[in-house]
Amino acid sequence: MSRIRRALGALGVGIGAAVLAVVGWAGWTFSEGAPYPDRSGPPRLGDADLELVVSHPEPIGNLAVAPDGRVFFTAHPEGRPRGAKLWVAKDGLTRPWPDEATQARLVAPLGVQLDGQGRLWVIDHGQHGLMGATLWAFDAATGATLHEHRLPSSVAPMGSMVQDLAISADGQTAFLADISVVRRDPAILVVNTSTGAARRVLSGHPAISAQPWLVRAPGGNLRFFGGLITLTLGLDGVALSRDGQWLWLAAMCHDTAYRLPTAALLDASLSDEALGAQLVAVGKKPLNDGITTDAGGAALIGDVEHQSITRLTEDGGAETLIRSPRLRWVDAMSFGPDGALYVADSALPEAMLRSHRHIDAQAPYFIWRFTPPVGAELPAPSE
Repeated sequence: MSRIRRALGALGVGIGAAVLAVVGWAGWTFSEGAPYPDRSGPPRLGDADLELVVSHPEPIGNLAVAPDGRVFFTAHPEGRPRGAKLWVAKDGLTRPWPDEATQARLVAPLGVQLDGQGRLWVIDHGQHGLMGATLWAFDAATGATLHEHRLPSSVAPMGSMVQDLAISADGQTAFLADISVVRRDPAILVVNTSTGAARRVLSGHPAISAQPWLVRAPGGNLRFFGGLITLTLGLDGVALSRDGQWLWLAAMCHDTAYRLPTAALLDASLSDEALGAQLVAVGKKPLNDGITTDAGGAALIGDVEHQSITRLTEDGGAETLIRSPRLRWVDAMSFGPDGALYVADSALPEAMLRSHRHIDAQAPYFIWRFTPPVGAELPAPSE
């Protein structure tokens, strides 16, 4: 009987998600969308510089690399994974992590990050908020659950998609990105992990909202239903500078990357208007998904249209670090203890609204690594 109830519950969630999606699509772009200019340049590195780290049968979401070289990663929720949703890989071996009991409680985890205290943080958007978004923390050494906080519906409402995160080195503050695929109301979420207090800020601000660009990726344009609907997406990537003083913001369908002082984000007395006044437009960027920072103060941004990664400096200077036909969709990046940049390639257009048969036909899915010619410094030491 319990299996029947679980099956009915899963069916209900699936139907609910479909209804939300249909309602949300009514607010999507019913035009062709404008082609985005190619902002890439001659790459510093090429295909030969990519090294395979993980090969996986289902689309990979985000990743985090531990000091001992273990690679934690999620199965991308858009691929509707049929098995485990959180994994770890080391020395060529990949296994579900941490245990079956935890796996059974995960709904739609995507963003993962390690703090400086040996904790793995995971954000689970709960099927676009239908089952509530949850912020988890696990002991990376033992797998023990250290933190499980269900975000209030006022902060992560139904139709939200809280899917990326940046964690302060001490683990006391989480900055979360709600890309809001269904609600079309992207926002930054600021969570005090000690008290559980959470705020939703800059909701719908132009700096983190989608512009009407058409994403033209190798696996297919983000256009659906015979070209009727173009999917434009807002705030996708967030990343802290190594000194923790700035939060980088990158909306997928937006031409500009921004930074915001973390001190301003932590000041609960600031209105959205006052907070928005402290946004710094850094420079033009590609249409992106994954973003991280290096020790040189720059942001590394995945160019999902041109199978490359851009390095954007604090003064707005940009260069293409690497380009490879094997990079189908740069979904997330994480520096490892070896100074290499690890890249999760979800091949997202092969997963969104696709059948399992199609997804399986495009398998396997990969995590790569390479050593950047600049910004290859080791991650900031633990505090």
